Amino acid sequence: MLLDSVLNPRESGIFIAENSHEIQIDELAIKNVALMIHKAVKSGEISESDFESYDMHTKAGAQQAVEWIFFVDLINFSFWMDDGSCFAVSYTAKDGTTSQYSGYFAACACVNRALDKAFR
Repeated sequence: MLLDSVLNPRESGIFIAENSHEIQIDELAIKNVALMIHKAVKSGEISESDFESYDMHTKAGAQQAVEWIFFVDLINFSFWMDDGSCFAVSYTAKDGTTSQYSGYFAACACVNRALDKAFR
């Protein structure tokens, strides 16, 4: 399979934390964000349907969704332009409709398009 040799998010985090000299992991901040997200989910402030309501977000199963989210978050900053211009990409959905996306959703579209082509 295409991604067999890729570290999953947990393995990647451990590798980075143990081997990086330039990156520091703020364990307390991670715990605080996790608690904040947990509280928002429990209160109904955010839900899976919020995430799923965006066309470009993955509809994959749990493990694949976690890996997709991790990867998109990893590359997201690559789609921010310093000069204020906007990166845009077209994506043709499985139903044949084509839409143009920019910014974060352009990153999502690029990942989805790559995955679509990899599994054809």
